[in-house]
Amino acid sequence: MPGFPARIARSSLGPTLQNRYPIKDPRFDIGEEAFNLAWWQIAGMNAVSPRGFLVVDGLTDAGVSVNPPVTTYQAFAWDPENAMPKIQWTRSGTGIYTFSLPDTQYPDEQGNLITVEFLGGVAFAQCLSSGTTGSNMLSAFNKTGVRSGRVRFVTTGGVDNDADFILLLW
Repeated sequence: MPGFPARIARSSLGPTLQNRYPIKDPRFDIGEEAFNLAWWQIAGMNAVSPRGFLVVDGLTDAGVSVNPPVTTYQAFAWDPENAMPKIQWTRSGTGIYTFSLPDTQYPDEQGNLITVEFLGGVAFAQCLSSGTTGSNMLSAFNKTGVRSGRVRFVTTGGVDNDADFILLLW
C-alpha cells in the first residue's frame, strides 16, 4: 500500500478477492471472506483514525504558563520510528498556541515523498482548572506549504486560559 499516510479507499488495497480453491481447513487456509472483511475494516479505520497525537505542556506543575509550550510526547502515522523532532509551539497570547509541521512531505514505507494533509483536529485541556474546554482550529490547507494549526483554550466564562493539552489531528 504505497503512499501511506495518505487516506486510502478500499480499492487502494486491490480487487475484491475470490477463493481459487475451496477452503478445506480454516485453521490453515484463509478464505476470501476474511481478507475482504479485513481490507474493508482497514480502509474504514484509515478514514477515521487520527494521523497525529500530541501531548503538550502549557503550564508548570504550579499552574504557571510555559512560554513556549513544550511537546512532551508525539506520534504521527508517517513516523512509526518516532524519529521526527518534537513539534515546536508559539504562545501568542493566554490560551492561544500555534504550531507548524517542519515539512509538508514525509516518506512513505517505500521512501516516496507523500504530502501530509490534515482534515482537522481537536484539543482536550488537561489542567486542573475547572470549566476549561479546548478547541483546535487548523489554518487553511496549502498543499505547497507547511501544515500549521492553532489551539485556543477558553473557560466557560469566555476567558482565555492556558492549559496542558492533548491534540488529535486527522
